Amino acid sequence: MWKSIVKTINRSTEAVTILALAIMVIIVFIQVISRALIGSSFSWTDELARFLMFFIIFVGAGIGFQHGSHITIEILFDRLPRKYKKLAQSLITILSIVFLIVLSVQGFKTSLGSMSQTSPALNLPMGYVYLIMPLAAFLMIINLIDLNIKAFVDKEISLENEKNPLEEN
Repeated sequence: MWKSIVKTINRSTEAVTILALAIMVIIVFIQVISRALIGSSFSWTDELARFLMFFIIFVGAGIGFQHGSHITIEILFDRLPRKYKKLAQSLITILSIVFLIVLSVQGFKTSLGSMSQTSPALNLPMGYVYLIMPLAAFLMIINLIDLNIKAFVDKEISLENEKNPLEEN
């Protein structure tokens, strides 16, 4: 059941992120064309493109955990004896989750505190834009927990024989 929930969340997140990227590309294209044809662009296109980029980066970071896309420093981890690797992995996960909880709480506070502030071109309350941070932190926590379940319960991830995606070519 857990796997299907995480899979559904990630697929939905991927679909929304792809849609946001497509909209952003179209908006930037409209902006470039309008500058070329009429010498100026719409005031809202730049702002909306920035907000969509913010959304894509933060929400896409949660998906990045599932695909191993985040930068890691493995020099110390690789030198640990096998019996300590799982302990180190658990400690790293706990520290990451604590950081993401702090990010989520502070992001929510920032969001609530800036609902009265509006963006200049779209007149959108900035609190809605800042809600992306706690949403992204939640998605990252879900994926971190899922990765640890796979590593320790399902044995889908081998801590000893992980391949570096940069060395595959």
